[in-house]
Amino acid sequence: MYLSSLKIDLGESGGGTSIGGKWLSNRYRVHQRLCMAFPSAQRLIADPDFLAPFAPQDFPLIRVGASQHRDQAGTELLAQVHAPRTDRDGFLFRIDPSHVGAQIIVQSATVPNWAYAFANFRGVLAADPQVREYAPLFANGARLQFRLEANPTRKIDTKSGSDGQRRQGRRVPLAAAACIEWLRRYEAVGGFTLDPQAVRLDCGAARARKSSDAKDGVAYRTARFDGVLTVVDPQAFVRKLRAGFGSAKAYGFGLMSVVPAVQ
Repeated sequence: MYLSSLKIDLGESGGGTSIGGKWLSNRYRVHQRLCMAFPSAQRLIADPDFLAPFAPQDFPLIRVGASQHRDQAGTELLAQVHAPRTDRDGFLFRIDPSHVGAQIIVQSATVPNWAYAFANFRGVLAADPQVREYAPLFANGARLQFRLEANPTRKIDTKSGSDGQRRQGRRVPLAAAACIEWLRRYEAVGGFTLDPQAVRLDCGAARARKSSDAKDGVAYRTARFDGVLTVVDPQAFVRKLRAGFGSAKAYGFGLMSVVPAVQ
């Protein structure tokens, strides 16, 4: 995997009136721009200076012949949206505040091409993007400080139709009081245990919309967790870090960052 750090210029005021601030306020546009760091070989040849408009099919991040990433018509789908994050496909990201404005952390399965992604949007960056390889190894029993922004939800209205087929319900946000228990549900499959007394939770909201029409958009519950965990199954924990936590991963949710805990 690879970790990238993108420092975003929020202007002298450091607020949402700057170009960077307006961009960050719409998770759909952020995700769209980050997708542009994974252009197909055909796109790079046909448009090396990124002069053509964004076209989703030009940024698939999909292996040729991966039939599981195609719809019924055989059309390739964006792996980073429609397929699980694996060691071969997809990326996760998180928007973090920083002392100089804002920072986007990106964890990707393949090397990103940030020079291409921001070729026609360079002014939003406060510095050149930093990229490094990320191959985490953890000892059993390791104590780690973590940060995670997630979209804790539960499904309701899941029913079986008259044909006997199970119908998926809709997701609704969890109340703040239920968020830490929501995270603890991942302990068994994720190979870790939480220290519930050492978890700080901050809740808020984020919006994603495809157009400037205020009615065209979805509001997401944000839950930012900062705390301490203990690794009990290193391999399972790495798999969970790669896959991410919860729903709405395309909009900046699910990426957990870890560092050794202070003794």
